[in-house]
Amino acid sequence: MWGLLIWTLLALHQIPQARAQDDVAPYFKTEPVRTQVHLEGNRLVLTCMAEGSWPLEFKWLHNNRELTKFSLEYRYMITSLDRTHAGFYRCIVRNRMGALLQRQTEVQVAYMGSFEEGEKRQSVSHGEAAVIRAPRIASFPRPQSYHPGEHPCHPVNGGSGRRPILCAGC
Repeated sequence: MWGLLIWTLLALHQIPQARAQDDVAPYFKTEPVRTQVHLEGNRLVLTCMAEGSWPLEFKWLHNNRELTKFSLEYRYMITSLDRTHAGFYRCIVRNRMGALLQRQTEVQVAYMGSFEEGEKRQSVSHGEAAVIRAPRIASFPRPQSYHPGEHPCHPVNGGSGRRPILCAGC
């Protein structure tokens, strides 16, 4: 974290000092959500919504490591997400008046792996019941289980709607 702060101060020192009276330092119009979940294989587009005097330059970081050099591109796109893309993203925006470090957003990648166990067979006599255990499978987020008579539903007032909750008679 200190390294990033020192780097930002050094970057500010290298910005030319010619400033007009009407110049505006960069500022963020919006901040990213703290956590976002996206499906493996989908496209992800992150945006750095900032304003200020032209030209604004943007740099993208992943887990505090540089992804891009400063450029005029305010978006960062990953065309096909995989699990290695999970982590913390943020941008730095600068102009001749200063630089700002965006609040980080955590990107979580939802996936479903292959079945970990091979084929299983189970025999029962006619009229007998069998308990079939679900095969193990690597996934994120963890699978949810529902019992007979329970249905997944989402909170109505003030809930995020991201995770189902159990309720009877939804």
